[in-house]
Amino acid sequence: MLHYQLVAKIGWSNLWQHRNNPNKWIVISNWPNEGEKKIKFDKTSEALEYFYGGK
Repeated sequence: MLHYQLVAKIGWSNLWQHRNNPNKWIVISNWPNEGEKKIKFDKTSEALEYFYGGK
């Protein structure tokens, strides 16, 4: 299940584009208390788990 806060931050269209282009990175700037993060969507659920500290 997608994390709503992440989806809101990135936007559905960007999320879908990167899911279809797994070599691209999503860059999130000014994430609260974290600075800049990058997510690579090799597999969407795994990337989200990694981003949120699940791995």
